[in-house]
Amino acid sequence: MALQTPIHGFDLPTIGGDVDIWGDFLNTNWSDLDTLLAIDATATFLPVTGGTMTGQITLVGGGSGFDAVTVDEADAAASVAAGIVQANLDTHEGLTDNPHSVTAAQTLALPLAGGTMTGQIVLPGSGSGLESATVDDVDAVASDLAAHEADVSFSGVRLTRITTPIVVSRGVAKLIEFNNEDYDTDNYHDSGVNPERITIPAGTPDAIYKITAAYLTEQYGPDPSSWSSNIAVNSGGIIAYSFNEFTGLTSSKGVSITTTIELSAGDFLTLEVLYTGTPVTLDISANPLTFFTVERVGFL
Repeated sequence: MALQTPIHGFDLPTIGGDVDIWGDFLNTNWSDLDTLLAIDATATFLPVTGGTMTGQITLVGGGSGFDAVTVDEADAAASVAAGIVQANLDTHEGLTDNPHSVTAAQTLALPLAGGTMTGQIVLPGSGSGLESATVDDVDAVASDLAAHEADVSFSGVRLTRITTPIVVSRGVAKLIEFNNEDYDTDNYHDSGVNPERITIPAGTPDAIYKITAAYLTEQYGPDPSSWSSNIAVNSGGIIAYSFNEFTGLTSSKGVSITTTIELSAGDFLTLEVLYTGTPVTLDISANPLTFFTVERVGFL
């Protein structure tokens, strides 16, 4: 009689024996094997495509086996865990305080504090894109406006002589000094240094200025009197001139000179009086009507 395999009982034909019955053995073995490997309700193996286990799976290393009940519990636990995860995700979606500290650069955005655009900004509607060249043009205009901000603000000075009349000796030109500033917006005048000057402030762009000077003389007797007055730039260039002559100067006389001229930073203006009449001196009143003003009227 032929031997059999110890597990499934497959017949093992005897070498050199079992004449004419090897075919029976083989057919029987193949039939038994086909049944063992069947993928149906009679199968004893779990196909890779899945199926239902009828017994317990025992883990390696002494772990206890788990069966269908354990798997159901695992499914339930997984469902609960999935619900918790989804709830956390829903909460996270509502956060607006950037919990992960994502930077604008990481999202390819520009910070509110500013930065450098690498592409064009396209305006809505039919407007063309806003490029760096356009921004540069806007910056240039803004810079120009800032540089000429003073165009729309007043700048000037008004000086007066309020104490001690000025004595002008005959034949000697006299620079009139002013000892009071009615206003001085930008430090045009210094009462302690060169009080006879009005100086255009440093850093001021070239501009057009209106200059006015006036003074009131004291009363004299019937003798003829004559004198000249001028406004000069930088102790040399006379820009306005007045000549006055009276016969019998029996009352005070007012004299005024006005002109408009372009001036630069550092240019200074003076009022000079030259007396050539009689008596031997001409007195200029310390009076609010004795004044010297410079007003900026615009830039070139």
